[in-house]
Amino acid sequence: MSILKDFPKMTIIMRGSPYDQVRCVAEAMKKTGTRSVEISMTSSDALEIIKKISEEFDGDLLVGAGTVRNMTDAVGAVRAKAKFLLSPVIMEREMIEYAHENNVLAIPGAFSPSEIYQMYLSGADIIKVFPVSTLELGYGKAVKAPLGNIPLMGVGGVGLSNAAVLLKSGIDYLGIGSKMFEKKDIIAGNVANLAQSIEKYKQAIGVI
Repeated sequence: MSILKDFPKMTIIMRGSPYDQVRCVAEAMKKTGTRSVEISMTSSDALEIIKKISEEFDGDLLVGAGTVRNMTDAVGAVRAKAKFLLSPVIMEREMIEYAHENNVLAIPGAFSPSEIYQMYLSGADIIKVFPVSTLELGYGKAVKAPLGNIPLMGVGGVGLSNAAVLLKSGIDYLGIGSKMFEKKDIIAGNVANLAQSIEKYKQAIGVI
């Protein structure tokens, strides 16, 4: 899929934040040239937030849905204009096919080599290794040795201390949640401080 060619190395994860806070983060992302944001479906108004941010930042941000666990979630997210679907668990094949029919990336979760390969054979665009912080840093390379260069995204416990190392150890993409920002900056809507936090990560992982 064309969107995969330009998919950013770093995705910012927003979980449980209301629209006004997500919008401030989106402003900081635009300011720093950071493009990928995941909005978790665990929020009651997640679909509305996905739709609003997608429309307001069209052309600047890739807005995706997180914690997509079933077909109902997938359909709702795609209709809300999500550009990618992430899940903490494996996806049913019909979910992946539905995403592709709508030019949306499917990023299911996996943990073991068997799950990773199962999702790869099912057509997943990227495999989300979750929770990545509980694994040895060489896990990505170890999995790829027998299975091939399957694109992997590390999510769960990713922070400044391990982000760069993960990218050097077989992980291709990162999803960064609670460790990305100071909570007080999100609550206050401090776009300048939020942008500074993003820049720290970009410098750490070598993303311009």
